[in-house]
Amino acid sequence: MDAAQGAFLELGNNIVFSLYKETTEDGTGRWVITVHDPEEQYSLFEIFNQFSFLKKWFLDNIDELQIGSKMV
Repeated sequence: MDAAQGAFLELGNNIVFSLYKETTEDGTGRWVITVHDPEEQYSLFEIFNQFSFLKKWFLDNIDELQIGSKMV
């Protein structure tokens, strides 16, 4: 059984900020950050602007996060 690694924060108004490790087809892993809300109104950067603690965490760790992007 695969073990999930990550965190899911409920931010109110049915907004969920997720940080989790996703296993790729070749068996390696990568960290993924997502924002889910029912109306798909909020982007990651809008969440950072509304929640300063997440923005601070992101900026403090940006080098280690090795950010890429994927449109879904």
